[in-house]
Amino acid sequence: MGGVFWLLLVGILATPIAMWSSVSTYVVPGGRAQLQVNSDGLRLESSARIQLFPLSDLRIHITEHRAQFRIFAVPAGTVQTDVHLRLSAGSEGLILSRRLFEDPDRMDALLADLERLRAGEPPLGVSHAREAAERASVDPETAKLEARLDAEIDAADS
Repeated sequence: MGGVFWLLLVGILATPIAMWSSVSTYVVPGGRAQLQVNSDGLRLESSARIQLFPLSDLRIHITEHRAQFRIFAVPAGTVQTDVHLRLSAGSEGLILSRRLFEDPDRMDALLADLERLRAGEPPLGVSHAREAAERASVDPETAKLEARLDAEIDAADS
């Protein structure tokens, strides 16, 4: 009985370590890194190394991961758990998880900037993408009412 207990205890303690080591492909080498987007492409700079992804060779693949919840075998809902962005160019390859970014909106901003670069436009950065997302999330009718209210307040102030 004591041997089974110790075997279970070792298995329980080893599971998080095994899980942590299995996700190494999604961890930026060196722990912290900086992504730079410019007209040439993408540059990932970390303490371990520098990876360059030229825009001319850059291939992007996005994978959404979803979890379906069930209650007594009846589907109760689906939730997006993560998004993985696979970048490759030549011999360089990298998989980024949305969880690696300080702010989840940064991955969306990165994708928007890469699309802009492919269209021949300059990248706009994270703050612009966040503002655009906020504008898109506002209901058009609410935006009209807020604009009318702002105009009435300005008229009353003058």
